[in-house]
Amino acid sequence: MREIKFKRVNVLNKTVCEPMTLLELIEFCADVVGSFGENKFIQYTGLKDKNGVEIYEGDIVECLEENYVISYSDKFMCFEAWYNGLIGSKDITPVHVKGSEVIGSIYENKDLLNN
Repeated sequence: MREIKFKRVNVLNKTVCEPMTLLELIEFCADVVGSFGENKFIQYTGLKDKNGVEIYEGDIVECLEENYVISYSDKFMCFEAWYNGLIGSKDITPVHVKGSEVIGSIYENKDLLNN
């Protein structure tokens, strides 16, 4: 079973915080009602890159010399990899990420995206 974890992104200062469990997320949300709008929560995909680094929504992964952004599709109910605004792969599986490497996130490293 996939572990359910989240990271908190502070959208004001563009920082990504350490992972938290679902219970920790609920406790955090109960404590910060006034500043909740400053925060965005991104989910763990359940997959790891070639170095064992957990892959989260918004992560930029390098695979086959191209950089992809990981996102969740409500339409297809799966995680996807996007390249230059185009979908690169639906339903990301361990096969897709076997040779990939997390190199940053869209929140902290937008400059890593291919243009």
